[in-house]
Amino acid sequence: MPLNRIAGEHVEGLGDKFKIAPLRKWTDTHFWTEACADAQKKFANAGALAKVTFDEQHILVQEYQDMQRPLMKGGKAYKNALVFIFCREVYVSSWKTARRGVHELIHPVVFGINEQIKSEFIATGRWQARELVN
Repeated sequence: MPLNRIAGEHVEGLGDKFKIAPLRKWTDTHFWTEACADAQKKFANAGALAKVTFDEQHILVQEYQDMQRPLMKGGKAYKNALVFIFCREVYVSSWKTARRGVHELIHPVVFGINEQIKSEFIATGRWQARELVN
């Protein structure tokens, strides 16, 4: 099942108000580097036999601004989030599980974005400031 690039993907605990962003917008950041490392580890821990590689078709980026319900992460509350969703079919063969064969694995990597980083994103043009509507 490919990622839904029109409606996006549901990420538990984040709600449904988000913007789908082009991957190239984030590939020069530490968020991208950390997300890839986390996804590689997750897929390896799931029993993937070979190192899983990703290209643009396997990744969806969703940006959440000013969420009604804050994301709780590491004991902190964040009203903004950046999410990289990785999706790949991988061959799994592990003594830990009876799930041998080809399986589709989906792994969201969620970053809580504080107000200072959000301001930097807006100042550099990565995010657009939200206008208040009465």
